[in-house]
Amino acid sequence: MALTLEELEVIISAKTDGLEKAINSANKRIDSLTVSGTSSGKALSKAFNAIKASVAVAAITKLTVSCSKLGMEAQETVGMFSSVFGTSTEEMQEWIEKVNGTLGVSIVQLQRETAYIYSMAYAMGLGETNSKTLAKSIAGLSEDLSHFYNVSSEEAYGKLQSALVGQTRGLKEWGIILDETTIKQVAYAKGIAQAGTELTEQQKVLARYEAILMQTGAAQGSAVRELSGLTSQVTILKNNFAQLGTTIGSALVGPLAKALSYANSVIKAINIVISNLFGVE
Repeated sequence: MALTLEELEVIISAKTDGLEKAINSANKRIDSLTVSGTSSGKALSKAFNAIKASVAVAAITKLTVSCSKLGMEAQETVGMFSSVFGTSTEEMQEWIEKVNGTLGVSIVQLQRETAYIYSMAYAMGLGETNSKTLAKSIAGLSEDLSHFYNVSSEEAYGKLQSALVGQTRGLKEWGIILDETTIKQVAYAKGIAQAGTELTEQQKVLARYEAILMQTGAAQGSAVRELSGLTSQVTILKNNFAQLGTTIGSALVGPLAKALSYANSVIKAINIVISNLFGVE
């Protein structure tokens, strides 16, 4: 039987009401999910912020410890440097600052290297002037060999320092021969010792130094020649960062020392109280 128009309107109206109810129900669920998602997003954002804050604190703590260590090492080196050179400290410091300005070499490193070589040479009786000359020359040559052989300046310095006292294997790797025959020949030729005589330890050091200079002619001046190169600039950048850390660390050493002194006093007081309280000696 065919539906009348009125009956069809009733059916359509009923279907539409059901559809509207379903749509409204879905919208409410979506709104609920949106609120829940917003709340979860806020919680997640807070968690990320907490993580970032923790990472930042850890990084700052690590930086502070690292800078403080550099500052303490710098203070120890300065103390040794001043003690070793005495009245020549200002002269040597001026030379070091000049090298630092030209080559970007670490000031602390140069202070340490020159102090060690000077102490060794002076103890062997080379005298103040010759010992200072040797200290400057070895520190400078370390930079040249570092660039020429593409090694760290610390490694180059270590090989030179060892070679001066007879441990020549390191330089032999670079073709620099410092055996007994070579050293005697150089000593006699340079007037360090009379021909045919046995060499003293002092004469051996001077002869080794002269032999090193004679065999490193091609490398000498490399630090200046390669100054504009990428490798040199990267090294200078590293040294500048290290110097910055040393400067910051030096500023932190004083307050840190006071804080540690206070902490030690508190701990001692607590130990005394506990010992008295429980009769522990």
